Amino acid sequence: MAFNPITGYDFRIISTDCHVDPPADELVAKLPEHLRKWAPGTVVRDGVEYLDIPGLAPITKSFADGQMAGAGDEREFEREFRNDPDGGRDLVKRSAQLERDGVWGEVVFPHSFLGLSAHPNAEYQREMGRLYNNFCAETFLTTSAHRDRYAPSALLSTLEPADAVAEAVRAKELGFVCVMLPPVVPWLPYWHADWAPLWRTLEELDLVVNFHVFTGNTAQGVDFGNLWVIPPDLVEVGRARFRTERVDERLSTTVMCMASNMSPMMHLIGSGILDRHPRLRFALVESEAGWIPWALQALDLMQQRRRFAMIDLELKPSDYFRRQGWGTFLEDKVAIDTLEYLGEDRLMWSNDWPHDEGTFLESQSIIKELIGHLPLSTQKKLLRDNAAGLYCLDQVDQLVGV
Repeated sequence: MAFNPITGYDFRIISTDCHVDPPADELVAKLPEHLRKWAPGTVVRDGVEYLDIPGLAPITKSFADGQMAGAGDEREFEREFRNDPDGGRDLVKRSAQLERDGVWGEVVFPHSFLGLSAHPNAEYQREMGRLYNNFCAETFLTTSAHRDRYAPSALLSTLEPADAVAEAVRAKELGFVCVMLPPVVPWLPYWHADWAPLWRTLEELDLVVNFHVFTGNTAQGVDFGNLWVIPPDLVEVGRARFRTERVDERLSTTVMCMASNMSPMMHLIGSGILDRHPRLRFALVESEAGWIPWALQALDLMQQRRRFAMIDLELKPSDYFRRQGWGTFLEDKVAIDTLEYLGEDRLMWSNDWPHDEGTFLESQSIIKELIGHLPLSTQKKLLRDNAAGLYCLDQVDQLVGV
């Protein structure tokens, strides 16, 4: 591999979190007619126009429009697909954009479809997920060269585990190497036995499960809570408030969304799922990773100290993560400072292209500041090797000895 003057490395960099916007109108048109009414739209309440996205908290259209307008900086128009009507679907244009940032390979997630897992209609969620997965397969998995460079993440149902299992099997047949779930499903937590067939299927098919934040199921305007202990009348009170209040994004909700990825890690480890499925692999995406060492430490200590009907685990909780889990980071100094505890084999870099909170067009300076002091072998693991091994990316060099 030749030296890249943009990155300063002689290896390719992989971003474990990039996005694509499918042609939503075209996909909706492919739905059965009775499902099209469930597609996102707009609604007016008390003279205020809201984005009406079933399953998600209401957001005023003025807020959304202002967000898409950017802050006026020319670089802002390079993000959020503001100047790209293709939404990242043109792979020639896409690769050129990312190569400006020093990125060659990608794990690909949805953009506007991130919240599909919160949709309340099981049939709509299943069928739209299938259409999105078909789009990704046609766009990113059509040739061996594409499969070497792109790892799109297939969407699975959160309302019917049987649908999730069936789509995981289909995704494997289409050539996917990974699937996506939200960090939290309040109506069916991941420790519940109903999910057991999915964990077994993902393990048998060798599909990585990515838990991507900002998917709408929790921490989007609410605090952490147990849905099962909230009295029904208070649930209705809360729903009424959400229907009438403006709940545009706040700094607190943004960071709490990132923190929600603590939940699947805790449940996969603490409920014995990883004990029962030792080859099941998972990644925590777009949530940074500096919190992971503390969380693993807390799990280890509680396993030692607390004895109230705890599930017996064969290993220390932290050992399960170091065997089966991965974290991702964009600009996380705490994660790098605790790398010895986290493990340099368990962390992968991403630029979150093209989102505002990502590092696009600044990635190389941030990378140098964050990890430039580390041994080159460690930098290579964080920027390429860990992701290449987990998602089967950039394997051609190894095969031909380049």
